[in-house]
Amino acid sequence: MIPIVEDYLSELIEKQLSYLKGNPNHIDKILRMSPSKLFSLKTFIEGKQPNTKPIRVIRGYPREPTQLPCIAILLSSEEETQDSLGDHGEGSITSVNSTTIEARIIDRPNSGYDMPHIKLPNVPIEHVSEIVDNALGMKLADEDYELVNPQKGIVAIYDTDLDDGDAVTVSFTHATDGEEELETMYDLTYRIEVWTSNGDLTVQLYHLLKWTLMSKRDELVSINNLFKQKLSGADFEPVPAYFPEFVYRRALSLACTTHASVPNGEAYGYIDSVEVNQTEYPSNFTGGEDNG
Repeated sequence: MIPIVEDYLSELIEKQLSYLKGNPNHIDKILRMSPSKLFSLKTFIEGKQPNTKPIRVIRGYPREPTQLPCIAILLSSEEETQDSLGDHGEGSITSVNSTTIEARIIDRPNSGYDMPHIKLPNVPIEHVSEIVDNALGMKLADEDYELVNPQKGIVAIYDTDLDDGDAVTVSFTHATDGEEELETMYDLTYRIEVWTSNGDLTVQLYHLLKWTLMSKRDELVSINNLFKQKLSGADFEPVPAYFPEFVYRRALSLACTTHASVPNGEAYGYIDSVEVNQTEYPSNFTGGEDNG
């Protein structure tokens, strides 16, 4: 998949601005500034100043002064790099199915696992949504089980009331087919510019923007896969086309690394299920017949 980073950034900025509008006193903990300027900024964020316009978050440059004040998201550069993943990934899941089956608890020393567990067919497992204890008719709590090996369909069972051989009903999703994909890394730099007709307001919004990206850095990594983030900033010259309106501009640059992938082959199927048909022989069986 190719991420649209502009979506991540605009949603994050809008969410944080909305939070500050509803909780303006939180700005006291973010910016160190004079009380008078702090009060003015909070009333502006709340929309209580006369003729206050909402702050717009846009892609690209604002086309006219009526769009100010705004925060503009611009792509400064994008460069492919091959430092990590190489040219090909391990394949991506293209389709999933939902299945509900009855399974048995396995809690034996020779089972290969040192914990009570169940083994699901239809691997690889995407998600286990529900497990029900058949004897009691009760749903297990989320903390009572864990998908520990999606490729082998192993689900650890932490509910101590379940013993070896007990029946449970499991609802889960699993992959049905996949596709080879080409995967690569990109170094990105985004310039996120604050545009207003007030110099003080431009500076203040710039620092609130810096707080926005710093406060959600972990989220941008864990959810949006934006790694190695680094911030920098600079003022930019006025825009002559806006005269006689004088526009103040300051930009926060976000440099980061992410990965993108595209399908690169025909779909292939996963193993749908496994059935074992094995004759169990006694431990002293030698493989031949006793004729004498």
